[in-house]
Amino acid sequence: MEQEQRICPRFPLSATAGMRVYHEEEEREYLSLSLRDISRTGAYLRTLNPPPLGSRGEIEIVLRFPLLGDILGNDRTALITGIEVVRVDETGVGVQFDHSEASMELALH
Repeated sequence: MEQEQRICPRFPLSATAGMRVYHEEEEREYLSLSLRDISRTGAYLRTLNPPPLGSRGEIEIVLRFPLLGDILGNDRTALITGIEVVRVDETGVGVQFDHSEASMELALH
């Protein structure tokens, strides 16, 4: 059995997401992703059309809070910049947050 190498625990989180990446000076957008889990250092996103390994960019996660709908509206968008695609497999991609560049912004939509 392979030893777990993650420093920070991952937490399951189901949410829709989009990704904008830059690879070899070309910008690409991936709109139909599904967040599977997230940690302080990275996340895993399901997609059938993964960006290339080593791509850098940002992800936008749509968080749904149906119980807050009457007060604040249902959705919040979290934009995480400074990500790098560090794993690509048959079901999606693993991204790592570059903490020297990373920032997170929570928008009320």
